[in-house]
Amino acid sequence: MELQVKIYVLIDPITLKVRYIGRTICSLKKRLAEHMSKAKSEKFNTHKNNWLRNLMKINSKPFIKQIALIEGWENSYIFECKLIEKYKNRLLNHNDRGEGGKNKIV
Repeated sequence: MELQVKIYVLIDPITLKVRYIGRTICSLKKRLAEHMSKAKSEKFNTHKNNWLRNLMKINSKPFIKQIALIEGWENSYIFECKLIEKYKNRLLNHNDRGEGGKNKIV
């Protein structure tokens, strides 16, 4: 059986707009915690992390929602890339093509 990969979105709690598309084999709760932890580190200065830091300043965080379950890491990469390309003008990860590692187990 192939690896089951969750495709998820981060939604702005204020505007309710999708700001980021990602994929993971972790639980969504753990993945959101990883995003928030990484954003706290000043060495990771990206548009997404700046957005997350601004939310933290007002004691908030994004909603995370699974939008698909894809079989296989490579298939999930292709699916995620297509979504990012389609919605890149409204996302914070338009330069991210989802190559992230799969070393994070559920």
